[in-house]
Amino acid sequence: MPVAAMLLGSCSSDTLHDRLLGTWKSNEAMTLATIDNADNLSPEDRSVLESDFFGHLVIRYERDEWTSYLDYSDDPPVTQEYFVLIETDDSIRICEPDTTGQCPEYELHFEGDCYYVDVSEGRGFVEYFCRVVE
Repeated sequence: MPVAAMLLGSCSSDTLHDRLLGTWKSNEAMTLATIDNADNLSPEDRSVLESDFFGHLVIRYERDEWTSYLDYSDDPPVTQEYFVLIETDDSIRICEPDTTGQCPEYELHFEGDCYYVDVSEGRGFVEYFCRVVE
C-alpha cells in the first residue's frame, strides 16, 4: 500500500492538535544556545551557523500542508503536504511525502509557545521556532 494511503487511513485531519496550526518563525537566540553544545561541528560550520543563518525561516501550518519562506528572500514560498503520525502532550511527529514515495519523519517538541526540531543530522543541536502572533 502506498505510504500516503496508509497515513490517510490512520490519521484524519481531526487528530491534528491545534497547537501546530498557524505561523512559526525560527528563533535565532534559542537555536544558537543549542549549538554551543553541538558535537562534531567543524569551526567552519559553526561560523556559518552563527552568522545570521537562523531566525529567518517562517513556516505556516494548515491542516494538511505547510508553507515556508525566508523573511529576506523574494523567492516564492514553498508548500509541502504533511501528515501527523503521532501526537503526545509535548510533541507531534509528522511525515512529509516526497516525489520518491518516501515519507521522511520529523518530530516537533513543544516548549511553551515554541517548538524545536532536530536539524543537525546527528550533530547535537536543534532549531527552535516560536509562534508568530497574528
